[in-house]
Amino acid sequence: MISPSLKLRKSSLIMSFQTSNHSVPPFILYVNPQDRTWNFTKLVSSHYTRRKWKIEFYGDELERHDFTGKTGAFYTEETGLTRFGRRDSENYQNFMKLLEMYKSNAVIPMYNNSTDFKPKTWIEDVGYVILNYDDCSFQGRFEQFSVTENAEYPFLLDYNFSMIVYSKFRSIVKHLGFGSGGETKKANRLYTGFTE
Repeated sequence: MISPSLKLRKSSLIMSFQTSNHSVPPFILYVNPQDRTWNFTKLVSSHYTRRKWKIEFYGDELERHDFTGKTGAFYTEETGLTRFGRRDSENYQNFMKLLEMYKSNAVIPMYNNSTDFKPKTWIEDVGYVILNYDDCSFQGRFEQFSVTENAEYPFLLDYNFSMIVYSKFRSIVKHLGFGSGGETKKANRLYTGFTE
């Protein structure tokens, strides 16, 4: 397994999320993650036959991207830096959008009107999560998400999450009216090995 790691550049590049089926409104992440790691794994199967080992190569597994970061400080105009009233801060609400995106994972549930004691739930539509960063779009799904509170830094949260990438392509993202639809224009020039 190859896992190159890259410190995300501290620049004006923004990271945004959206879903293909609009199960969750798109949003821009206020503070980019601190670290991002690409994980590439070969899919190999081996088993023993009557006379010898048989090894089969199936190509590459879907790549996984791991992100680690911190939220922005929880600040409100009424209280300043706050732990107790953090729900009213913009950074906390922005982080909750990311957590909501993970919980949805581009799945739209459909509830029936059954008279049963416990209503049954079906899945109406399954889409994919779109991560836009550095003129690239990554389509996939969340695999895991964890949040940590540190007593030494009570005014922010540590988090890490993993995303399985189905496809990726170079794109030009126009954040015009982003949050109420936005526009994404795919460029014709693709990365090597990228699919559209």
